[in-house]
Amino acid sequence: MFAVGNGAKKQALDELEQMGTNLITINAGKVKNVMERKDSSDKVTTLRMKDSEIIRERCAMVKEVVPSLSAA
Repeated sequence: MFAVGNGAKKQALDELEQMGTNLITINAGKVKNVMERKDSSDKVTTLRMKDSEIIRERCAMVKEVVPSLSAA
């Protein structure tokens, strides 16, 4: 079981490495820490499909935007 977990981890790391160092991942969710401080506002941020379109249109340095949805 341990070997399978390590193999999956290595494969995931290899795939990330192939993507390069110019990759940014943006996740929506509850903000827990802001600048190393606890956020007491209990806000939940949400991303929408329109946000990915705005990032693509307004950020000249962004070459590709790949929105995805996953459930925990």
